[in-house]
Amino acid sequence: MEIIAKNVSKVINNQSILKKVNLHVKSGEIYGLIGPNGAGKSTFTRLLLGIYNLSSGSITIDGISVNSKNFINIKSKIGCVLDHLGLYKDLTAWENIEFFHRIYFPNATQKDRNKDILSVLDLVGLNHKKDEKITMFSKGQKQRLALARAFINNPKLLILDEPTVGLDVEGVFMVREYIENAKKCGTTVFLNSHNLSELQKICDKYGFIKNGVLLQEASFNSLINKYASGNKDNADLEFIYKKIFSI
Repeated sequence: MEIIAKNVSKVINNQSILKKVNLHVKSGEIYGLIGPNGAGKSTFTRLLLGIYNLSSGSITIDGISVNSKNFINIKSKIGCVLDHLGLYKDLTAWENIEFFHRIYFPNATQKDRNKDILSVLDLVGLNHKKDEKITMFSKGQKQRLALARAFINNPKLLILDEPTVGLDVEGVFMVREYIENAKKCGTTVFLNSHNLSELQKICDKYGFIKNGVLLQEASFNSLINKYASGNKDNADLEFIYKKIFSI
């Protein structure tokens, strides 16, 4: 699923959060949006999902505006994890996933539903916790469960806001493996994260944003050629980050 943002601006409480952002994510691409806290990353993510309305500009996913009535027709193909995980604390891990499975697949048989739920809980390592209410879950376990929910509909577009926050090393590996496998199946992935080393391992393209302005958008190789042509062997995404943001 292709994402095209043109001159996207967002004003909240008379504060300009995003300023004429132009961004392009090709279908099947893994795109990492990078920037300091308050740069506008989470706001852009919510615009992508149609949670916020645009102040000006446009965002389309597969040619459909995110603020149009037709957007509902492709929402079932999108999986997401936001900083507010949106889990139901009075439900068990199983019930949380089942709730969303019934929304996505209302006509599924109970056998298929059980199979799908077990599959994603196993994927994130929570099968042994499936019958427990999530009130006692750690932050990392809740993050894993939110990821399982995002995976339950086999999304064609995966939108992740800081997906590895609170995860241990094993959890970070799990997220990376899932994203890499999703890409092999043609899934588009849009994520933002402060974990630069992980982004470097998985992303095809990066956008660097600060104070609501997209400063740069390019592949890793293009960024290396531009910012570290004489030091390619030792340069990494952290080096480029510092160069772009002049740290």
